[in-house]
Amino acid sequence: MLTHQLKLRKPLAVFDLETTGINMIKDRIVEISIAKAN
Repeated sequence: MLTHQLKLRKPLAVFDLETTGINMIKDRIVEISIAKAN
């Protein structure tokens, strides 16, 4: 397995949204994930 080390000056947050579709009126968010890297 390859692993890489990021050298960040500030913390980094990555967001992932799972939705029921792409229509903003009809569809909705069903899951939200956030990963923080220091």
